[in-house]
Amino acid sequence: MGTIKSDDQFVQLHDLIIGSSNVADFLTELSTLAASTLSGDAGVAIECGVTLRRRKRSVTIAGSSERAVILDKLEQALGEGPCLAALEAMRPMVLSNVETDNRWPNYQKVLAENGCRSVLGVPLPLDDHQSAALNFFAAEPGTFAPPHRPPG
Repeated sequence: MGTIKSDDQFVQLHDLIIGSSNVADFLTELSTLAASTLSGDAGVAIECGVTLRRRKRSVTIAGSSERAVILDKLEQALGEGPCLAALEAMRPMVLSNVETDNRWPNYQKVLAENGCRSVLGVPLPLDDHQSAALNFFAAEPGTFAPPHRPPG
């Protein structure tokens, strides 16, 4: 059954790429598809913002919702957060709980004020001069935490 779901998601992504008339529309649709897919997998509502970085300058360029765009833009304005850290390290960054993780205190305060409790930043390398990142937001803490595996 997982293969059918994956095949359906591939077809949706293919249709997005072929049917998009411009990059902004494509990225908005991509963020909506990514948020929807993760929401289904996690069983909670997840929103997604898209950040583009060129020559060390980052801007929010799309999102699955107005709130996702706002939260992403606030991260850019503050200059701190998991999405920016993911772009720097070029690896995913998880903020599992805004109440207990203290890496980005200014951004975490903004997230908490906006009802967001966990964030996942996923980098997308594009070329030597630019990269992008998907910034996923959830109201529940621990949404993006890796699954705990029993020892052994």
